[in-house]
Amino acid sequence: MKTKVFVLLFWALLPGFSPLLAQSEIQLKDIECYNLGDGRYYCRYADSESDKPVQGAARIIDGYTTQYINATFNDGIPHGSWKTYRQNKLAEEYNYNKGLLNGEGKEYYPDGSVKSVRNYVNGKPHGKFTDYGGEYTEQYADGAAMKTKGQKKETDTAKAHTTA
Repeated sequence: MKTKVFVLLFWALLPGFSPLLAQSEIQLKDIECYNLGDGRYYCRYADSESDKPVQGAARIIDGYTTQYINATFNDGIPHGSWKTYRQNKLAEEYNYNKGLLNGEGKEYYPDGSVKSVRNYVNGKPHGKFTDYGGEYTEQYADGAAMKTKGQKKETDTAKAHTTA
């Protein structure tokens, strides 16, 4: 009896909470992203004459492959978690604060093991960067490399996330 009441209560309350759990699915061709010139990007719906920004949690898909991005936007600016999946496996995860990379970013090998770890503060590499594939570490302070150990093997993804 208690189980039936709980199930009925759960289903009755679910519609009220569904907006909190909602994640919109957006085709890559349906959005446009612009470099704001300060390391941040602004994303809006391509068919919007009113310049409607991407808002909230979104899954960005290309519609052709199993690669997609789960991201959160605030008025078109990435804010919060940004996770890229390839072949339905986590490939990269980063965090944005008002459009700038902030905190720890990781890249993963297809088997799920960590490929590299990099820290960011206000969009710039800061602290230790470790590339486990090349056994390479580098120390950053405010975006500038300070100390290097091992042989540098920069990945395409690392390049993409450090260029404005």
